[in-house]
Amino acid sequence: MKKSILEKGQERMRLMCDFRDGFKLCSCLEDDSDGKYIWQLRRLDREEYVQGRCHFPIEDFGNGLEFEWIKLNLEDHNCFDFEYMPKDGDNLIIRQKDSHFPFISLMYKGTEWEDDFYDELGQITRVFFQGVVKML
Repeated sequence: MKKSILEKGQERMRLMCDFRDGFKLCSCLEDDSDGKYIWQLRRLDREEYVQGRCHFPIEDFGNGLEFEWIKLNLEDHNCFDFEYMPKDGDNLIIRQKDSHFPFISLMYKGTEWEDDFYDELGQITRVFFQGVVKML
């Protein structure tokens, strides 16, 4: 049976808003996707003192995209669409496409991903990979 336009729209909204079935960190350009969330892998470049306010990461965007679920997936399998072996200090940032804040941040330390972030006012980082978060 052919789906109505309404059914197709509802299915699309469900797929766009629910990460509970998993996710993939795609290295495609964000302009090539209608995804709502983007990701960046960052590494520490240098440290310097800058005065100002620091933004802190959040734990949960809702809709299944939250810190513990992301960590579980990262530690279970390669969530990236390319070969990637994390290095100590790698920082994964996930945020909404149209805003720098709020964001979820995970940092690779030793052998696992932890709830941590680089202080943007004192620790200058560089982006070495980025892309779009896609649902499975």
